[in-house]
Amino acid sequence: MADLTGRIAEVLFETGYHFKLEYLDANQMRYTSLREEDQGKTEVVKIELQDQKSGMISVSWVEATGTTVTHIINLNHGQVYAFMTWPDSVEYGDRATMAHKGTFKLIDDKVDVITNKELVLTFWQEFFNGKDISAVDRYISEDEYIQHNPGVLDGREIFKEVFGGLFQGDLKNAEFKVVHVVAEDDLVGIHNLVTVSDEDPGTVGFDLFRVKEGKIVEHWDVLQPMPTDAPNPKAMF
Repeated sequence: MADLTGRIAEVLFETGYHFKLEYLDANQMRYTSLREEDQGKTEVVKIELQDQKSGMISVSWVEATGTTVTHIINLNHGQVYAFMTWPDSVEYGDRATMAHKGTFKLIDDKVDVITNKELVLTFWQEFFNGKDISAVDRYISEDEYIQHNPGVLDGREIFKEVFGGLFQGDLKNAEFKVVHVVAEDDLVGIHNLVTVSDEDPGTVGFDLFRVKEGKIVEHWDVLQPMPTDAPNPKAMF
């Protein structure tokens, strides 16, 4: 589960609401309004924090006024979606509601919660370019690693065995260049160029990783040799 204990975040909603959120422990948070008209309104509330999926959490609480709030926070993209209800007239069925979205930014001096994109890129550099087999233990799940490459079976131990041999042989001097990176929810894709020597035109690859609870749990890839006599003069990158 994501641990925000001791963290401080700034939240700015499109509706103009602006807050500082201090996560005191796993069950308490202090919110402070940063809007001038609220004159520093602050309150400590009891929170319920739950992981929704990799990189996304929900935080819910009830304020002293009876207002209920739920934040859905996307740590990967720095976004927050909020749903609020509060006591109101019968015109609204005794409860008024509001849904709005905004930005979520950690502003304390601690290292930010690592995003899926950062995790996969760090693994890529340490493992493929650093030829560090131990990176598998740090970034790939021990319990679940589903491999869709037809030449490699499931499981991180087999993955280490296969690439341990390749890093001593055909891929000893290989460079795995990252060209483009895309990330959405629990998926991170790397468009890359692999060259094994200075003379090698290279192989274009797209590797897609799925991340769960801070570990890589699934991988797909497609490979295409870089052509030397292509009729299309445009570069592949």
